[in-house]
Amino acid sequence: MRTDTSQSAILFALHRCGAMSRAELHRETGIRPTTVGVVVDQLTEAGLVRACTGEAEVGVGRVGRGRPAMPVEIDPVGKHLIGLALKPGWIEVGRTNLRGGVLGRAERIAIGDGDVMTLAAKAVVDVMSRQTVAVGISAPGFIDLERMTLLMSSVTSGRREISFGAIVEGVDEAAARLGLVDSGGASGGGGSGGSSVSGGGVAICLDTEVHAVGERWRLTHHVEPSEDVLLVSLADGAIGASMMIEGKPNAGCVLSANELGHCRWGVATPPCYCGHTGCIERLFSSDCLPDFETKLSEAGLPDAGAREAVGQLAMVLANFANFVRPARLVLAGPVMRYVDFADELVRQVRGQLLSVIGERLRIERWAEDCVGTAESAAWLPLAMLMGQRVPAHCAGTELSSGSLNGLVST
Repeated sequence: MRTDTSQSAILFALHRCGAMSRAELHRETGIRPTTVGVVVDQLTEAGLVRACTGEAEVGVGRVGRGRPAMPVEIDPVGKHLIGLALKPGWIEVGRTNLRGGVLGRAERIAIGDGDVMTLAAKAVVDVMSRQTVAVGISAPGFIDLERMTLLMSSVTSGRREISFGAIVEGVDEAAARLGLVDSGGASGGGGSGGSSVSGGGVAICLDTEVHAVGERWRLTHHVEPSEDVLLVSLADGAIGASMMIEGKPNAGCVLSANELGHCRWGVATPPCYCGHTGCIERLFSSDCLPDFETKLSEAGLPDAGAREAVGQLAMVLANFANFVRPARLVLAGPVMRYVDFADELVRQVRGQLLSVIGERLRIERWAEDCVGTAESAAWLPLAMLMGQRVPAHCAGTELSSGSLNGLVST
């Protein structure tokens, strides 16, 4: 399921602003009033938008001689998104509504000796239904979108490439079986007469786990698209970054996070999955700092090893910020809830920034456990519906580069 430009703009406005009347949507988006009315009707028919009832209608009257100024909102119950997160040793699958709210508990499945992509395909298919709009898949490492292949990744200990083909085939087959794709390549689900959902069944959005977190942070913090944001995720033995330029992760030569964790120091560490030693994410880990969580959580950071790890991490962050000059640096992950650690890290980063950058850079903390979760993966297709990204695959249709047309027929 995909959206055209006007549909995406209206969904994005409703996400940012909440319930709005058609007149308010016209003023917010700049789309012509008649087009707003048509698109809202299409999105309502598709089950993505609904008219507000009850308290939301209080104070809403009739404007002129036309339609009552009934506000509409993103429908939180009609449809859902599926998130799939691949991690070393396990996968997690779950569902969210179209507002990003979690539906039920995510299921975590140990991989063991099984094939990760076969297990992942089954997990996704098991939770698909006729209410499924799209699937988001996140993974650490590097991804070849053209071949739908996971390249070097901690999921495979960096040793081999694995294809997402089993997941794609499973989603396509389930979409056909559920009637989400008809013989002509269009989805089912529309009502009799008028508009019907069309244009390609269940979309798949695929990206790295840190870019998924970046989408989630950006869409929940209502950041202006013009702002360049560097989001860095921090965890035991895992450091990743998403450099969002004008609201989009920078493209680069291959799809991956900005590999901050593989900045290397000239010191001996246990080997990283990338094949090298000295990576900062190995220094910032239980491998080099035993009792990692305990030492970072202690008041005043009394442990010398913890203080050294903070200093090394701060230097890498400051160097990266000096290089890319973001408007915001977001430090994310559960470790940011340790106040003394977080305070010291921010203090040292600021102390090593160029003065003109330090005066302008906003440093924010986000202590969410959000990296490598099904919930964060589901924000990838949510961003797609709002026109913020292009799906990697869509059941029953061919995608042209940058095309998001065809959610609803007119």
